[in-house]
Amino acid sequence: LDSLESEARNGLRQLQSLEADREKFLRLVNAVPDDDTIAVHVDHVRIAAEALGTLDGEAARLDQRIEQLRRERDDLDRKHQDLRQAAVRLTSERNDNLRMAGLARRTQTTMREFLRRSTAQKIERLSVLVTESFAFLIRKHTLIDRVQIHPETFGIELYDDRGNVVPKGRLSEGEKQIFAIALLWGLAKASPRQLPAIIDTPMARLDSEHRGFLVDRYFPNASHQVVILSTDTEIEKGYFESLHSRIARSYHLRYDEDERATRVEDGYFWASSKGAIE
Repeated sequence: LDSLESEARNGLRQLQSLEADREKFLRLVNAVPDDDTIAVHVDHVRIAAEALGTLDGEAARLDQRIEQLRRERDDLDRKHQDLRQAAVRLTSERNDNLRMAGLARRTQTTMREFLRRSTAQKIERLSVLVTESFAFLIRKHTLIDRVQIHPETFGIELYDDRGNVVPKGRLSEGEKQIFAIALLWGLAKASPRQLPAIIDTPMARLDSEHRGFLVDRYFPNASHQVVILSTDTEIEKGYFESLHSRIARSYHLRYDEDERATRVEDGYFWASSKGAIE
């Protein structure tokens, strides 16, 4: 009996619990609205679900677009970095070019100044050499005291011992020829190389005194090798005898009327090829 009574009590408790659950479920069932009531909400849910699907698709497309734009942005960043590096290189090269251009301008300015000064020094030296040569050859030592050559125009001015300019017109024809010879002699002295001197009819306009100066002073000193093209009235026997010790060879250019040609003969009019007077 005790066992049955215990089972009965358990069954009553279970029954009470089941009745309580039944009442709760009945309340829930009674609380659920009917289909007509929830139809509007179902449509709203359906529309929202469709919109959500559309938005999900759009979001997926936007994600793909974002990824594409991200890749493009990365490419643009790399290109931008490359362009910055190229700009840095170009700026550096431009600065180098500007420095080189500035250096070239300064170098040109320096070279022009060097050329100006070097030319002035060489012209000054040439002026001194021409003055010395002219004074050595001319007999009127008080006429010309200094020969000045302008370093830019290369114009030549003559000065007396008082510093006054001497017009070239005051020189006689012979003195002008002596001055021309002195100018060539000064140029030869200024040259770093020894050059042979070739003198053609050197005394055509000179008087006897000036001729004597040329024979005694210029011909023996004009260069290490001197070729004189002269007539027998210029280098006559007296002058030839004065130059005899310095003559290596002499030739006579004789024109043949019949052959219409010039023949080269040993000797100088009346002298042998070795310079001996016959």
